[in-house]
Amino acid sequence: GYLALEEWVLGELERGRPVDELIQQVVTGNECIAVLGTAITIALQAEAVSETVFPLVTSQRLLDADHNRMIQDYTSPSLIGFRGPGDIKHVEAVKKANCRSVRRRELSWLIPLFFFSAKFKEGIRTAILSFPNNLPFQIEQHRTIPEAQEHLRQRALEYAELVDIKHYRQ
Repeated sequence: GYLALEEWVLGELERGRPVDELIQQVVTGNECIAVLGTAITIALQAEAVSETVFPLVTSQRLLDADHNRMIQDYTSPSLIGFRGPGDIKHVEAVKKANCRSVRRRELSWLIPLFFFSAKFKEGIRTAILSFPNNLPFQIEQHRTIPEAQEHLRQRALEYAELVDIKHYRQ
């Protein structure tokens, strides 16, 4: 289902549909986190810098999830469950989706676009620098595991580098 949705939204972008309108249509009323992956695809494809995309790029949980998605897309195409000759069309659809250039990008790559936008510079900087104060633990028990804390803190520091002017040529 999500591959079909991805195909549709990318077609809508090609036809000139506004990014914010498309993202809002896809996520409004949907409580599943997977649909945010489609919103991220829209934002990445359009390289959008907007009020609608801002909450996506300022969520460490989404940034980390999308980073993991990109690694998984590179290392193991999701062909689980496709075994028989009747699945060939599905396998081809997955392979086509995995070949899209948007699949080789990740949400964090939009952070610099926001950072160099006069409208979003301070907001993105403040949000990203606050990541260490609100680590996105997946389960409650991780809050007491030093290794889990350190992993999330390290990821937060990596994102912080993207909003530090010292890391860019001037």
